[in-house]
Amino acid sequence: MRDLVTLGQADLGMLATFVAGYIEPRRRLVEQVLARAIANGEFDPGIDFASTVDTLYGPLFLRLIVTHDTLDDAFVSRHVDTVLRGLAPRNR
Repeated sequence: MRDLVTLGQADLGMLATFVAGYIEPRRRLVEQVLARAIANGEFDPGIDFASTVDTLYGPLFLRLIVTHDTLDDAFVSRHVDTVLRGLAPRNR
């Protein structure tokens, strides 16, 4: 993935294909999960889907592509727990 993003900086067509074929379908799936959670009363209905998806994926891509920090199950679990707490309905 790191190489695809790097190559995409010089080949915008390739980057657009990567985003359309890999990134966007995954974003749509997360948005569907968020919509279900809102419908079930698990998440605040006022959340911004795009910002939430960016918040979930941003640190993962940062570690994977930029800093090369550890991207293990423990980090992912802590990160997701942090984000999910922020999505909880405000009236709880």
